[in-house]
Amino acid sequence: MADRARAAPAARARQSSWWPRDPGRFALKGAVRAGLVVPVAFALGLEVLDRPQTALFAAFGSMAMLVFVDFGGPPSARLRAYAMLAATGLVFIPAGTLLSEMTVPAVLAMGAVAFVVLYAGVLDEHIAAAQSAAILAFVLPVMVPAPASAVPERLLGWAIAAVLATAAVLLLWPRRPRDIVRTKAGTTCDAFADAIAARVTGDDARAEACIDEAVTRLQAARQDFLAMQHRPSGTAGRSAALARLIDDLALLVRLAALPRADDTVFAEHRRTIDLLAATALHGSGAVLRREGDADALLRDMHALERCHQELGDAVIAFFSEAPAGAGDVTGEVDEGYRLRMLSFTVVEIASQALDCMGVRVDDPPWVALRSSAGSRTDVVHAHATLRSVWLRNSLRGAVGLAAAVLVAELADLDHAFWVVLGTMSVLRSNAMTTGATIERALLGTFLGIVAGGLLVVLVDESRAALWVLLPFACGLAAYAPRAVSFTAGQAAFSMTVLILFNLLEPAGWQVGLVRIEDVAIGAAISLAVGVLLWPRGASAVLRRSIGDGYERAGAYLQGTIDALLGDDRPPADLADEAFRSGQVLDATVRDYLAERGSGGGALGELGILSTGARRIRSIARLLEGGRLGRLRPIDERLPHVAAAAADLRADTHRRCAWYAGFGRAVANGEPVPEPEAGPDLTPDRLVVEDGDGVLDGLAIAWTHRHLRVLHELEPLLTGAGGALPRR
Repeated sequence: MADRARAAPAARARQSSWWPRDPGRFALKGAVRAGLVVPVAFALGLEVLDRPQTALFAAFGSMAMLVFVDFGGPPSARLRAYAMLAATGLVFIPAGTLLSEMTVPAVLAMGAVAFVVLYAGVLDEHIAAAQSAAILAFVLPVMVPAPASAVPERLLGWAIAAVLATAAVLLLWPRRPRDIVRTKAGTTCDAFADAIAARVTGDDARAEACIDEAVTRLQAARQDFLAMQHRPSGTAGRSAALARLIDDLALLVRLAALPRADDTVFAEHRRTIDLLAATALHGSGAVLRREGDADALLRDMHALERCHQELGDAVIAFFSEAPAGAGDVTGEVDEGYRLRMLSFTVVEIASQALDCMGVRVDDPPWVALRSSAGSRTDVVHAHATLRSVWLRNSLRGAVGLAAAVLVAELADLDHAFWVVLGTMSVLRSNAMTTGATIERALLGTFLGIVAGGLLVVLVDESRAALWVLLPFACGLAAYAPRAVSFTAGQAAFSMTVLILFNLLEPAGWQVGLVRIEDVAIGAAISLAVGVLLWPRGASAVLRRSIGDGYERAGAYLQGTIDALLGDDRPPADLADEAFRSGQVLDATVRDYLAERGSGGGALGELGILSTGARRIRSIARLLEGGRLGRLRPIDERLPHVAAAAADLRADTHRRCAWYAGFGRAVANGEPVPEPEAGPDLTPDRLVVEDGDGVLDGLAIAWTHRHLRVLHELEPLLTGAGGALPRR
């Protein structure tokens, strides 16, 4: 079972290479869409309407919506997201145009727009995915000076781009990379369901085979999730739910392998919960594959929740009525714990599956979540600290783009918007990766200008020939950054721009020199901002975020068990702090993973570390809001309860001290502590040793089992923490 737990995280993603990587052919399909839509949008503005401003905004708008954006979710949600992006452009384009001839207001507005757009992404994955396109909708009008009379033409071009791009995305190969991950997660649910059902029939051999198959499928789902090219950065939304779903499925590896106690008094509850869990898992798999009924899954969830509560009542009734000296009740304690954790975990998985599909569900009744814990206000508050890489990146991006507008305006450069676009394309979360990206951006731009210039010279500036080349250039600009590399994408994009501007206003290959100059200036601005503002970026804050996440989660667990033992009140402030640190950790890990093309590594290890901190918080939350919460404080006036409580207190301090030490070691870049030997504690007999204190004893016994789960994580975390990058 331990080997399976270690095998569940994915292997590291393949290293970047020049050979195209396009699983599912999503990049190729996107290239075909761009090759069809961008030339058509450009032609409508330039040839049909004879309005160069319309053509410019139609071309860049459609390119932004097809290449810079990758919305997930069902068609209805994606349609709403594209509509919101289009509406954003309808606001930004007039504002940018009116400010395009006023330097100081344009600089201030650029900084404000950039910060709001970048920071708002923490609230919703669709906002996060639309950031580049939304900023472009302001950059283009503010950096291409024009009078207010040009606003209608520009809005028309944006509208053409929005209509054509949205139609193409929703009608031409609408499946997305996340659809593949969801499908694999769905088949993992099915395999676990089959394993649980096989246990019910006593077919242990089939159950083992199904668990092995589930682990294999879970590995594939996790690896595909980590390898997605357009990973959303938000900490909310369907993709965040998908990440949590994959983490929760890993819990089933242990639960599905636990033996069933056939001779306990909970036999009827056992059969009901096992069958309902298998049904809910099959329903979750069907919903994730878009083949199931969300309402039916909701009914299964509610039925499983009721069984969870009824089992809790039955367990308490049994141990309350058991006579003193009833003998070994380890089987009853183990089976009650297994069934409670199984029902809890499956309900969580079903909830995440529905969340992945945009179906919001209420928290299960046993979960003591505060009303603000999942609110957007609380998420914003969690990131309102300079420890948050999200806030840092938002400030860095705002300052960088505002500086680019200022330099471009003061230098009075031709096609000055390329300075801002150059800044936007190479600004990363730390100076090291910004510098590496600058080299690739300039190399790609140079190669693209050379290739595009040769094509322009070969066709002798023939408009007909340029129109023939444009669809292929647009398709390559969409394909290369996703399937090949950032450098190849810059080269293809530069070649596309060269062709577009020669169709707008023939200037031969010389327009390419302007782009190289402007991109170089933008890159220099990016590097300067990256050096001045938190130059070590996510790579430095990553360790501190992981360390703080474990320290806060461990403190929450410690406070929860202390409250259970009567040492203190329920830790409301510790729960809030743990939640906020978890939000910051999640955002930091996602940001770091997004830079893996710039040297970010340890993908699987980061997933393990993020999951481990969340596991501690989940167990603390379950203990705080569980059915046994009414037993607080435990009555230590009974000698046998006092002895068992002392053992639990010691075990808790060991576990929490290990996690706190682990967090400090990761934060400081020190060697992580080795896993501790688990204590040999068997408090089960305490439950029925005396008529008084039996429920206290049951609470202690189950809490020990929760701590045992956390202890089993230690070897996995030690390996992951030791593999973290040092820089």
